[in-house]
Amino acid sequence: MKKIHRRQVVVGMFSSLVIGCTSKSSDWCESPSVNDDGEFPEAGSCQATVEEIEGPYYLADAPERTDLHIFGDEGTLVTMSGTIFIDDCTQGMAGAIIEFWHADPDGDYDNTSSEMRYRCRIITDSQGRYQLQTLLPGRYKNGLEFRPRHIHVKVFDSDNVERLTTQLYFEGDPYIECDSFAHTSNVVPFTGSEETELLAESVDFVIV
Repeated sequence: MKKIHRRQVVVGMFSSLVIGCTSKSSDWCESPSVNDDGEFPEAGSCQATVEEIEGPYYLADAPERTDLHIFGDEGTLVTMSGTIFIDDCTQGMAGAIIEFWHADPDGDYDNTSSEMRYRCRIITDSQGRYQLQTLLPGRYKNGLEFRPRHIHVKVFDSDNVERLTTQLYFEGDPYIECDSFAHTSNVVPFTGSEETELLAESVDFVIV
């Protein structure tokens, strides 16, 4: 199996998408540039999930599976679960398709192997719920700076119509403040630690 090392993404390609940047100094970058739009929504708030860029490493037709801790890599176990909500959040989206993809613990994406490592499709249950188990993604260089650890997400409805593309981040990652693609409302609070295991419930996606 050949593992491809990630191409460096030029920040300027997406500069037109950056809003709400600040200019104070940072220990991790020349100037913080995260989009500050509040904290991750509390369960039941029915706050629409913010869209973010797809990035250059999306591959269609990922395998249907809920466990990505299957490749023999060492890393921190991550378990998260939640619900796909629509409209006024009184109803979950049954039979929705969620696609997750992210870098491996070393910060590399698998774009070539038949295993499609750290890529999956999950079908929500009758109440729109899902659960994912994986390993903590590694960081990688984006130009001269590191992107924070993140998981890419796409949501399709039961008719296979794409409804959402976004990314999730890990609370406490110091590189979030440097990332011009990130929104603070997509920073998920996890229990546990990077040295043990991370768990997050009510990681909901709201589509309006």
